[in-house]
Amino acid sequence: MSSTEVIFPVRRLDDNIPPCVFRYDAGPTASKAPKKRGRPKGSTKHPVALKKNGQSARSGSSLQNRFHFIRVDGPSGLADADHRKTIRREVMINHIHRDKKQLIKGKGLSVSGTRGPCSQIGGVDPFNALPIHFEPYMHDLLKYYITEGWQKYYSIERQTTFNPITEYWLSLLMEDDAFLHTVLGCANSHYTPVGIDYDSLATLKHLNAAIAIVNRRIQNDEVPTDATLVVISTMALIEKRRGYEDHWNIHMKGLQKLISLRGGLSSLRSQPLAMGKLYRADLVGSIDAVQTPYFSNPGILISVDPQLESLNIGFQRLNDISPLGDTLISCIQTAADIKASLVKLNKTSDLTEAATVRYWTTATQYTLLSTAYSNPIPEMCRLALLLFTEELVNQSVPFLFTYETLIGKLLAIYASSAPESRFHPGTCYLPPHLRLWAFILAAKCTTVELTRKACLGAVAGALLEMEISDDEAVRFAVEELLWDTALEKGRPLDVGDLAG
Repeated sequence: MSSTEVIFPVRRLDDNIPPCVFRYDAGPTASKAPKKRGRPKGSTKHPVALKKNGQSARSGSSLQNRFHFIRVDGPSGLADADHRKTIRREVMINHIHRDKKQLIKGKGLSVSGTRGPCSQIGGVDPFNALPIHFEPYMHDLLKYYITEGWQKYYSIERQTTFNPITEYWLSLLMEDDAFLHTVLGCANSHYTPVGIDYDSLATLKHLNAAIAIVNRRIQNDEVPTDATLVVISTMALIEKRRGYEDHWNIHMKGLQKLISLRGGLSSLRSQPLAMGKLYRADLVGSIDAVQTPYFSNPGILISVDPQLESLNIGFQRLNDISPLGDTLISCIQTAADIKASLVKLNKTSDLTEAATVRYWTTATQYTLLSTAYSNPIPEMCRLALLLFTEELVNQSVPFLFTYETLIGKLLAIYASSAPESRFHPGTCYLPPHLRLWAFILAAKCTTVELTRKACLGAVAGALLEMEISDDEAVRFAVEELLWDTALEKGRPLDVGDLAG
């Protein structure tokens, strides 16, 4: 017997229209039951006991089900895998619940039956944990800076396994909005196909945002934090590398005042990398201008017992002509030690070895800048040694006009002397091997063609006086003082180039 259903309309229709009649000759139509939502049968994600009692895993009435205590202060200081999974689950549920309420409140909707914005879960910063609103391009810049970009700023550390960004700066920039903007600006300046570009719109956007934040902090008379000092130091570095000497001086004077509010440089002793950033900002302009640094203090100056017999034979000959003095001899010894330590750095070296090289490089440069000589021989040694230490660790930006003041002083000393003055007692005379070493260094460092030609002219005069005509003799002469193949920048010493 077949089944029949008669469908009557809910509103009155025309009398001529009959009701709908459906016949089921093969019996009632079978329809699938609605799917039961939840976890698959046999799942062990939720305790069985709670299901039998009709309680959910999260809404139990007992205190044990309402709270989950996790201890994270054990010997390792970290939760195990199960606890980390619990933490992530609870945080995600709370995040969805919170965003759901915010969405409902903004649209004026009812809480019941509304789903949260699940599309936000896969975003760059789904939990809004960063100090600024993070956009996808910022994620790319930060990844680039953490993996590659930092090596352009840390020439010593990049030779080792130590990454200052992941090991030290990352936790600080995740907490400070000004520092994060600064890092993004620096990353964007290098993340271009045309080289370093500090004037791009994205770079200026982040750097200006960092300056605005720091200015607000200063106006509110806030005690300068480590991050604030690091931001200003980085700004000083950038302004100097862009060629804005006046801006660099403004930043450094501001740093001096803020450091005094913190109680002096001693307040940064527990933060060696922050102090190193400040020293680097100070030196990048002081070396170029050959001036006394802003933060020169006895604690950073070299106090090594001078040992004349440990110097290379070239410096011993210079000391016989004109005494170099204990301070300069100590700096020469330290520079030779830095060169030897750099050769030993490799991917098995740790933070301690890199930090030692950086400390002694900084101390040597501060000591050389904090002294001066009236005698032309030790003065030329001092200026050339500044060039040597700076280029040895390769911390300068190659294409910017750097060292022009320093090289100008070298050329001025050379101009005040002449080879024939050696026959006139009481006049200024510079030994040819000192001139050869100093002006080969200067010619390798300068980016101005006119300055380079002037340096090569001084080199040609020294080669002529020393009667040197082959490459090996040139290398032997400079190695009698201080030399390293890294200073040649891919162009070995060639008599034809130097004398041309």
